Amino acid sequence: MVATLLTPGASTCGMEKKHERPLRHRRHLSPGRPRRINARFTTAEADQVTVAAHRAGLTPSGYVALMALTAASAGATPHLDPLRAVLGELSRTRIALTTVDPELLPGVIDRVDAVLQEIRAGLPR
Repeated sequence: MVATLLTPGASTCGMEKKHERPLRHRRHLSPGRPRRINARFTTAEADQVTVAAHRAGLTPSGYVALMALTAASAGATPHLDPLRAVLGELSRTRIALTTVDPELLPGVIDRVDAVLQEIRAGLPR
């Protein structure tokens, strides 16, 4: 199978037969994969997935499956992990500030505490 590389926002309608380069599929298993999970997308989201899949040289369904399994095996939640990393860094910064001299920079520790609380409030429990 081959596909045309789309630009973001371009519709895939009617392009299924226009092909320029071969697409790879995920590694095939024997026996095959018995479970199917369906994902639903808006037209814009589907176009983004299609562009990313073609960029990676995969079919859209193969790309979605690969990305889902990669995220699941890493235990990562893409939008939350950066916040957790920032939270950890701020917590370490606060500890360093209080260890050096809590009176050194008046108000800095209070501001760091306020930012920590804001980030914690934004994270799911």
